[in-house]
Amino acid sequence: MSTEAGFSLCIEIIEDEGSCSLFSKKQVEDWWVEVGGEREFLSASASDYFVNTFTTQPSGNILFRKFSTDGINLIPSLFRLQRQKSLDLTRKVFDKFCFSSQVIGTVASFKSDLTKDEQYILEYVGGFILHKLLKRCSIETHINLLKSLMDFNSNFSSYSLISCFNNSAYGYLTVPKKCIVNLLSYLEIKFRELYQSENISEKVISSLDKLFISSVISSIVFSDKAAIDTIIFKIIKFFLKIRCYQKAKKLNSTLKLHADKTISLRKSLK
Repeated sequence: MSTEAGFSLCIEIIEDEGSCSLFSKKQVEDWWVEVGGEREFLSASASDYFVNTFTTQPSGNILFRKFSTDGINLIPSLFRLQRQKSLDLTRKVFDKFCFSSQVIGTVASFKSDLTKDEQYILEYVGGFILHKLLKRCSIETHINLLKSLMDFNSNFSSYSLISCFNNSAYGYLTVPKKCIVNLLSYLEIKFRELYQSENISEKVISSLDKLFISSVISSIVFSDKAAIDTIIFKIIKFFLKIRCYQKAKKLNSTLKLHADKTISLRKSLK
């Protein structure tokens, strides 16, 4: 089966079918650097403090009461920094945790509406989109960004479509990073909610949760933020174009309309 044929089949399957923790030491280190801290000043005991706090104190109000209490003596003792700087950086890491907690809730809620097979299909579609955008791209910054959104070391499930369709004789399929799969999963749910609307793409885009889209953008490590905004928007538009095309194709098939390129779908339905 060719890549194009496999892709078409995957979308048709979606048409027919209609809490993971982020708070590892690695995530804490990344947040610490993002808020302006230096890795050398984040001791093992400080990392343990963050992980234990985020695991046992998930509520925002309780969390910040703990910050107020620990800020008297405990937090300053964890860092080889001035007291005020250690408190400022810790508070910012706490803010990162709260923001991510909201995002995890969003991801969990919409992923529960998708079957595992549908998630595998969206992973496959995400790789297809990245591959196509890369082939069409001529801007070096965008090329580098698109490559950074590909997972070259992924240990994907043996049941995933990418695993099934991979063929070393013809090259391996593109694997998207998790943030792209999450983005497409979210778009799929939004599309299902609004596909009967006029101007579907515009309607879906205007309904997107800014908090979630911001989380996708902030999870991408790349120096050019304008390039990230541009590429994420292209991915969103590309996915919605695919879904609108497949929805129209399915509708044509259901209504048994004759293929006539001179008559638009809208005119045929009148």
